[in-house]
Amino acid sequence: MKAYETNEVQKDTVLFKEGFNDQFIYLIKSGEVINFKDHGGRIVPIKYCSDKDFVGVNDKFLTRCKSSAVTLSFTEVIPLPKKDVREIIEKSPKWINLLLHTLTERLEESINFVSEHSLTEDFDELNVNFSEEDEIRLRRALKEFKK
Repeated sequence: MKAYETNEVQKDTVLFKEGFNDQFIYLIKSGEVINFKDHGGRIVPIKYCSDKDFVGVNDKFLTRCKSSAVTLSFTEVIPLPKKDVREIIEKSPKWINLLLHTLTERLEESINFVSEHSLTEDFDELNVNFSEEDEIRLRRALKEFKK
């Protein structure tokens, strides 16, 4: 993917995979992405993401992914290099760095809690159905993922 440019990706494209390294935070320009974790052999949806959402943000913008993200439809994403985001944060006033650290730390704690307790958003309200077929499709996409 080309950084800072709109990249068009097809349905079932893996943006990043839990446990793998990835250098980007992704801004979703249009489309749908599901962010999830593997917990006890099951896929646990964490967040449904769409236009103007960011995926791939974790504490201190680590390269090792703590969850996976796969497109649910044709999607346009803009990859933002984590190293560039880190540099901007480091050049910002100290309080911005501390604020972002606190927010991402809380986000990480929430993601872990959701995963451990098999809690998810109410996907019905979002018109998103997460079925066994979806889980099989997402697992297939993860299995075929090569970075």
